[in-house]
Amino acid sequence: MAKPEDSDSILQLYLQFNEDRVKSGVGDAHYKTLDGELPWKRTLSDGDCLSLIAKEKGGRIFGFITLRVPQFNPFNKVGKLAEVDLIVVDQRLRRKHIGTVLYEAAVSRMKDIGVTHILLNVKIGNVPAMVFWTKLGFKKVSKTDYKRADGVEEQTMYMLKKI
Repeated sequence: MAKPEDSDSILQLYLQFNEDRVKSGVGDAHYKTLDGELPWKRTLSDGDCLSLIAKEKGGRIFGFITLRVPQFNPFNKVGKLAEVDLIVVDQRLRRKHIGTVLYEAAVSRMKDIGVTHILLNVKIGNVPAMVFWTKLGFKKVSKTDYKRADGVEEQTMYMLKKI
């Protein structure tokens, strides 16, 4: 489980994640709250979220995943739902199943609290993420077009999986 003291290491992974998004053409994630604090930093001590980390023996964090059980379930025909907020693996260690291990560990914990489905969203154009989640068995359920607060228009694909 991630702890508040892990936040500096997680920040480095987040910055790498955001840089990858910009390079891929998907754009800046803009995961900042009005006070400038990154939302995952709050989730490290939030009882409604599960944040897991992948850590070397020396203590360096090279991956993390955060899931939350939302208060509102937009899919009324599924049971209890959890949503993947963010998953990041150090770019030098990708394609080594670290993301899969983090996801499976999180799913195991979600099952323990009665979650039956996992929901996530992927920005249209983020091909590596779409491939990753499809390999894990997620199915596309809807697409949303929206305009962010900074005026940038984006498209998001929602994906769902029964666990």
